[in-house]
Amino acid sequence: MAPGASMRVLFRVAAGPRIGYGHLVRATVLAQVMGTAAVVSLRGNADAGGTARRLGCRMMAGSARTLLSTFQPDVVVIDDPSGIAATAWCRAARFAGVPVASVHDIGIGYCGADLTIDGSVTLPGGVPDGPALLGPRYAILAPCSRRAGSRNRTVLVALGGGPRRAMALALARAIRAVCPDVAVRVAGGHALKRVRPMAAGVVWLGPQRGLADELACASVAVVGGGVTLYEACREGTPTVAVAVARAQRPTIRAFVRAGASLDGGPAYSPSASLAPLLERTPPMVGRLMSDASLRRRIGMTGASLIDGRGAARVARALTTMVRASGRSRRRGPS
Repeated sequence: MAPGASMRVLFRVAAGPRIGYGHLVRATVLAQVMGTAAVVSLRGNADAGGTARRLGCRMMAGSARTLLSTFQPDVVVIDDPSGIAATAWCRAARFAGVPVASVHDIGIGYCGADLTIDGSVTLPGGVPDGPALLGPRYAILAPCSRRAGSRNRTVLVALGGGPRRAMALALARAIRAVCPDVAVRVAGGHALKRVRPMAAGVVWLGPQRGLADELACASVAVVGGGVTLYEACREGTPTVAVAVARAQRPTIRAFVRAGASLDGGPAYSPSASLAPLLERTPPMVGRLMSDASLRRRIGMTGASLIDGRGAARVARALTTMVRASGRSRRRGPS
């Protein structure tokens, strides 16, 4: 039986084209590992709601107080970078007598939960008060790919959706100019819209439930400094990491210091020129493509840093917390 198979879990998650969908994906991964439904209260727009449903989430509408009363969860799991929004839900859960856990990146948005989870490689924001699971051993990632990746001169560009799609396509074209013999595959996030026109040797991928298979087959990946960077390391895929948000810079620097990635630089101002990015990143990809020993060294370092078993560790900790509270014994399965 999965760790949380007899528990009702309510996920409070933020998602959207600008904030990204990593928080939402983590909820679905954790629900899958726990063997429970991904029941989600979403802070996001209609597009985010559509994405959540495509990912198999059961959506719940209403205020924190209403959902805690009607759904009666055994535990609330909050994954929202807004400290204000997360704290409001944490307080509501505490008032209702429901244990609450919160999931974070690089120390952002700590809210005083009963259990704080931050699987970041670096924690520049300091450590939270109370029980916490900190460090990459607790990074919540989708299961590893089951495919044996051929890595036949393929580059994956995965910077997320929204305003980053055009950036990813420009990078793909620039990479092809530096490495005309490689195939470039662009993951445009969870949006249904595709970017056209495409360039020769560039394939635009539709919405994916996960990128594990694509990462396993890529020789090199160009990624942001979020969940996909962790997933790439877990798959042993050498990366060039590009900060598509200012808050990603500390994470990327930590991976680079560890020898698990190359630094593609910042690219978080939509109004700024792409010229610095296009001058810096494609040559790095070319360097990796031409140096098998460098690819192997970065891939092995990343895989040793991120073992991919964080979701199972978090699931066990949540189960232990709920059982200690006695809530799971007071109700049947969801």
